[in-house]
Amino acid sequence: MKKTLAVLGALIAAILFAATVPGPALADDPEPESAADAPIVVPRDRPGGYCIWHNEDGWHLYTHGPGERHHFTAKLHTNGTIVDLSGVRLEDVDSYAVEDGGSTLLLDFHTYGGWDGVTFKLSDASCLRFRLELNGELISPRRIYLGEAGMRHPDHNPFGMCRRG
Repeated sequence: MKKTLAVLGALIAAILFAATVPGPALADDPEPESAADAPIVVPRDRPGGYCIWHNEDGWHLYTHGPGERHHFTAKLHTNGTIVDLSGVRLEDVDSYAVEDGGSTLLLDFHTYGGWDGVTFKLSDASCLRFRLELNGELISPRRIYLGEAGMRHPDHNPFGMCRRG
C-alpha cells in the first residue's frame, strides 16, 4: 500500500511538473515552479547531490551524500537580500556565510550518509542564481534535484531562477 501511494505521488508530481513552463522561473513571492512545495523525499540510495525546493517556509537547500565524505560548496546570489537564514543538521565542520550586503550566500558542507542544509527567505528579490560544486568541481545538473522527489533538474550548472513579468 505504501509503495503504491509513493508511486502514485511520484506520478502526480511528474504530471504537475510536466505541465509547467520549461526551465526554472520564479513566481511573485519568489517561488520557483520547479522547486515548489517539496519535502525531502529523495531516496537515500540516490547519488549524492543537492536538493532544492521552496514552500511557505521559504527556500530549502540540502546536500545528500551517501557513504563516504562528500565536500559540497555552493554560491547563491540574488538581486535582493537573503534573510531568516538557518542551518539544518550541520556539524562543526560545516559552515555558511552571507556576504555582499546580504545578496550572496556561501556554503561549505561535509556530508556523509545523511543531510546537511540551510533554509532562508528572500527579500525584494526577482532572481536567485546557483553555482553548486561537489569535491571542488561543478556538480552535474542530473545530481541537482529540484522539487518533490527530484523530478526536475536544471538544464545546466550554474543556473538561475527569475520571476516572470
